[in-house]
Amino acid sequence: MTNAFTLSLLAVSIAYHVTDATAASAIQPYRADYDVFYKDQWVGNSEFSVTQNTRDTYTFESTSRFRGVLSIISPNPIVEISEFTYDQGQIQPLVYSYDDGTWKGDGKYRVEFDWDNLVATTTLADETIKSELTLGILDRGSMQVALMLDMQTSKREIYTLIDESGVRIYEYSTDGEEVLETPLGTIVTQKFIQQEQGSSRRTIVWLAKELYYLPIRIEQQRNGTSQASFNLQAIDWLEDNE
Repeated sequence: MTNAFTLSLLAVSIAYHVTDATAASAIQPYRADYDVFYKDQWVGNSEFSVTQNTRDTYTFESTSRFRGVLSIISPNPIVEISEFTYDQGQIQPLVYSYDDGTWKGDGKYRVEFDWDNLVATTTLADETIKSELTLGILDRGSMQVALMLDMQTSKREIYTLIDESGVRIYEYSTDGEEVLETPLGTIVTQKFIQQEQGSSRRTIVWLAKELYYLPIRIEQQRNGTSQASFNLQAIDWLEDNE
């Protein structure tokens, strides 16, 4: 059940806001609120944010709080935090942590990225996994930011990340346009499909092109059936530390 929401978060990260069409891509700190649905039933809320720590270091954080039966499974908030650097157009993760919100915390894990020695260390409750690092590898949080940046520039189609299972590869493809009615008004969106190689799960992301690919809705599917969705309710742009 927890895995249905781990994605956080995929593409929910609203990585940046550009004030005019000619402005250069840059990460803009923000805080966004989403309603969360599980199989068409409202189950709680999620907050996502990007904050700037220093000139070139940032933190992506998501916190999900559930109601009803899901609060029995995850009575505490599900929290993921990614610290990363962004310099000369390159995102490089530093530390990632995930807390599944359960009493036992069996789903907790942490990934530390040692770029000097090109090794990522994933620490779980009962084991430690070492993975080789190559340029461009991300974690779940920093991948959200990278996706938003790439949608305005290169439109990269393949992303490689490290999580509790090791290295994963995700493919992105476009699926036309769709008009959505939102608390922000009527918005024309571009649909993107994220598919993990070798998995029956996929994520559909509706991005607002006129808002520089702001994620408006995210839906997670398994075998073609909707499992969970995130729907944007509000967003605040925060001041950076430049």
